[in-house]
Amino acid sequence: MQTACAPKHRGEWRKWFKTPPPPRELKEAFEPYAKVFDLDGDGPRFMQDSTRNMKDWERKEIGSLLIEAPGGITLKKNTDHFIKRRQVVKRLCASCSAIALWTLQTNAPSGGQGHRTGLRGGGPLTTVIKAAKLWATAWSGVLEEKAHLLRGGNWRKRELKCIFPWLDKTRTSERGQAITPEDVHPSHQYWAMPRRVRISFRSEDGYCDLCFSKSVLFCDEYFTKNYGFNYDGAWQHPLSPYVTTKKEEVPVPFHLHKEVGYHHWLGVVQARSNNRSVFQPARVVERYMDDGDGEFRVWVFGYDMDNMKARCWREGEMPVIVADKVVKPRYERHAAALVLAAEEVANQLEYRVRSALFGEKAKVRGDLSYVVDRFWQQTENAFYENLDRIRQALRNNGDVFLVLESWRALLAKSAEAVFDEVCQNGAFEAVDPGRVARAWGQLRRAVNGKKVRQDILGLPDEAMVKA
Repeated sequence: MQTACAPKHRGEWRKWFKTPPPPRELKEAFEPYAKVFDLDGDGPRFMQDSTRNMKDWERKEIGSLLIEAPGGITLKKNTDHFIKRRQVVKRLCASCSAIALWTLQTNAPSGGQGHRTGLRGGGPLTTVIKAAKLWATAWSGVLEEKAHLLRGGNWRKRELKCIFPWLDKTRTSERGQAITPEDVHPSHQYWAMPRRVRISFRSEDGYCDLCFSKSVLFCDEYFTKNYGFNYDGAWQHPLSPYVTTKKEEVPVPFHLHKEVGYHHWLGVVQARSNNRSVFQPARVVERYMDDGDGEFRVWVFGYDMDNMKARCWREGEMPVIVADKVVKPRYERHAAALVLAAEEVANQLEYRVRSALFGEKAKVRGDLSYVVDRFWQQTENAFYENLDRIRQALRNNGDVFLVLESWRALLAKSAEAVFDEVCQNGAFEAVDPGRVARAWGQLRRAVNGKKVRQDILGLPDEAMVKA
C-alpha cells in the first residue's frame, strides 16, 4: 500500500483510516504492479535474480530457504540438533515459497563470504501499529507521500527498477560495491534483495510441508550465488527504530536480544538521547503519535540473530498511552523518568545479586539476566497504570509527584522481593549469609537513594518529604 497508493496528505490518510476504500479502488491501485509479483516464468521473478545461466551456482534443498534451517557449517559438523536436515521441509507450495523468499530477503543474516545481510541488518526489529481490524493495522503503517519520499532514499529515482530490484540486472558486489539511499527510490526499502536466489518449480499433486495445503505446483530446490546487493549508508526504514552513536554517525536499526517489554519504551515508542547515543522510534510510530490523544498498541517483533544463527523469534505488544499536545512534553519527560528509574534499579538488582551469591570482586561466568527479566515482568502492568495516572494528573492539574513516589516505592519493593527470592530461597548451598546481608543493605540504599529519587525522578529528598 505504501508503494502503490500512498496518500497525498494527512487529511487523505485520515479519510481512508476512518472509511476504508472499496476493494475495487484498491485493486485499481495495485493493478499496475501485478506483473512485478510473478514468482515463476521467463520474465522477471519476484525477489529473484535475473540470471538464467546458473552453471556455477550452488544448488540447495528448499528447506534451506527458511532462516532457522541448519546452515552449511552446522551440517558439516553434524550439529543440527533441534532442526534436522531433510526432516522438516522438503517441498513448498508457491505461496509458502513466496513468503519464505520475502522473509529471507528482509531479514537476511550474514551467510558466509559474499552472502549479504538485509538492508536493516540480520533480523531487524520491526514495529507496527496494532489495531482491532486488519485494515486499520495495515493503513497505520502507511505514511503520506511527502513524509515517505523525503526519508531513506532518492525520490527522483522513479523507475520501477529502482523500487523493485529484480526488474533490473543484479548490482553485484564482488569488489564491495555498495547500494546507498541515493541510488534507489525510498520504496526500495520494502523490497530490498541482498541475496541472489532462483527457485525451481515443478508440477505435482501433493501437500506443502509448511502449510499442509494441497497444491499442484511445488518447489523442492533453489539455486543461490554470493555477492548480491550490498546495502550501505544512512538507511531509515519506516518500520524500524534506529540508534545513532557518536562512533557510527549513521543511524543503525535496533535488533532484539531480550523479551519485548516496557524496557524497550525509550527508543521504540519515545525518543531517547544521552551522551553516547540518540534513539529514534520508527517513523510510522512517530507519525501516529503526532495525531494527539488516544491509546493504541505497538506490535514489536523480529529475529534474535547471532550471525548466521537464528536464536529465537521475539514478539510482543506494548500498549501506548498518548497525551494531548498541551501536556505532551511534560508527559513524555515523566514517562522517560519511569523507565530510567526502573533501568537503574534493575542494574543495581543484578549487581547486588551477583555480589551476594559470588562476592563483589568475583569474576563469575554465567547469565543472571533471568533476575532482571523477573523484575521487569513484575513491574510491567504497574508501568502502564502509572503512565495513565500521569496523563490524568497533567490533564487535571493534579500532583504528578504522588505518582512518581508510588512508582519509586514499587520499584524498591519489587527489587527487594526478587533479591529475596533468588538469594534466600534458591538452592545455593555455599552462599555466605553475611555476604547476602551486606548485598541486601547495599541494594536498599541504592534503590532508595539520591540517584533514583532526585536525579532521575525529580523527587525531593526523603528528609524534606518527612518534614
